[in-house]
Amino acid sequence: MLEPDSGTGLDASRLRILSDSQRLQPAAIRDGALADVLEALTRAQTLVIGYRDAADKLTRPVIHPQALLQRGPRVYLFAMKNDEALVRMYALHRITSSALGSEPARQAADFDLDREIRRGNADSGTGDRY
Repeated sequence: MLEPDSGTGLDASRLRILSDSQRLQPAAIRDGALADVLEALTRAQTLVIGYRDAADKLTRPVIHPQALLQRGPRVYLFAMKNDEALVRMYALHRITSSALGSEPARQAADFDLDREIRRGNADSGTGDRY
């Protein structure tokens, strides 16, 4: 999947690993969630997930993956939810279930992973720094 000449590779605009200045504990990611996210991102397909947010609310959105980022020991997916245009961060350790969708994922017209990192939006799901 990382072969740039294959036409479906995950280049630096879609996958990034950043070192973290704070020591976070690795979060447990459900078996299969990372594989499902990588496949959806590589194939540019939707992903149907169960997601438990910080307030313990469980939702089941269809998400449109844009990019994957590892920040220290935590992994985050930038994606749009359902029919929304806003790109959000989803912590992979909060995904309770996942399945590859049947539809092509919408691509955000103005999403740029480098810009999100420069703006500090890769530091937490709210854009706030730790």
